[in-house]
Amino acid sequence: MEKKTIYVVTITYVDFQDYSVDTFVEGFSEELSGALAILDSNLQKKIKMGYFPDRFELGPWEWTYKQKFSSIKCEIHQVRE
Repeated sequence: MEKKTIYVVTITYVDFQDYSVDTFVEGFSEELSGALAILDSNLQKKIKMGYFPDRFELGPWEWTYKQKFSSIKCEIHQVRE
């Protein structure tokens, strides 16, 4: 039986004032390129919504948006069956 790999994209919102953490699945793909497209699409949506581009820290499989009292992290997780 062949093992499959699935790439899951999640986004986590952290509010340091309310001490709350919320994580949501943004999408998934069987191909890394598909997961990277979801990651980039989510980043572009945030910028169009008015988030400041200079506050994003970009990594190969993630991005983080930092503010004084909150943080948002979108990342790709590799899951194997």
